Amino acid sequence: MNTQPQILARLDRYLNDTVGLSTHLATLPKNEVGALPFHLRDSYRLHAWTFHDRNLALAELRDGDNLTPGQIAKQIELLERTLNRRVVLLATELSASHRRRLIEHKVPFVVPGKQLYLPDLLIDLRENFPPSSAKRRRTTILPSAQLLLFFHLLRKSLDGKNLTELSDELGYTPMSVMRAVDSLEAVDLCATQQPGRDRKLAFQLPARELWQKSLPYLKTPVEREALVADIPNGAETLRAGISALSDLSMLADDRVPTYAVDRTQYRTWIREGRVREQPFVEHAIAKLQLWKYPPKTLTTTGMVDTLSLYVSCLPFADERSQMAVAQLKDRIESRWS
Repeated sequence: MNTQPQILARLDRYLNDTVGLSTHLATLPKNEVGALPFHLRDSYRLHAWTFHDRNLALAELRDGDNLTPGQIAKQIELLERTLNRRVVLLATELSASHRRRLIEHKVPFVVPGKQLYLPDLLIDLRENFPPSSAKRRRTTILPSAQLLLFFHLLRKSLDGKNLTELSDELGYTPMSVMRAVDSLEAVDLCATQQPGRDRKLAFQLPARELWQKSLPYLKTPVEREALVADIPNGAETLRAGISALSDLSMLADDRVPTYAVDRTQYRTWIREGRVREQPFVEHAIAKLQLWKYPPKTLTTTGMVDTLSLYVSCLPFADERSQMAVAQLKDRIESRWS
């Protein structure tokens, strides 16, 4: 994490190197800062900035992971109205999709060493961005992104759907859907068209190729497993794990059947005292897999969907189950042949 003096020093060097101009930074007057709502003071470090003979304000983003470009645009606009001066966003790193949408919103920003976008001054300097640290580290997609992808592959095409429509289809909030789409876009599994709320999803590969391309980024949806002594009456459980695999192959099921439940639902059962965990398999009536996304969203049967089943079985596939898992993969891919 860059400390405040480091990023300001990088900014000064960057501007000298790119446009040959020095910059002057100072502390904003207390009366100006004091007039700002607390959430803005909490989200940004603010500096008075003189650049190109213009008196600007520099809003240094403290932590942009929880803010969308649309939210940043609204906050920058509020800062400008309150401070009565043009405000420029300063960030240590912005993803390609965030940079693109900030430009669509006409939000001026600077990422020292990488990009300077000041439309008022007709400056748009870009350098070749190395892959962001977030993208370099990204080896899996978000659970919500995995659900969205599997829904598209199994249930219904989501091509051309906007964020509101995706929210209605999947049962997630628009914010969660936006993060899911960002997660898929970050590893080139989808693209989006049009800015803002009209942003539309576009998958650019046929199902079989999309599935195969996604495999390195997929992860088991199972957060953990719990042996239980009882299951609430009327509970919607789906056969999962070895039990589901045995339904699709010659593999024998375990003595204690395995079911999948949404982890949020399970926590509610525990809180209400409707289920009891059992440490010993001899006294358990079931093994529950607590899933990171709602398993019911992806299936219309009493069993979890085949894509999630395949991904969930990979970590524990042994000699007994390896052949069944391989057959499951063939079964999956044959649906698109």
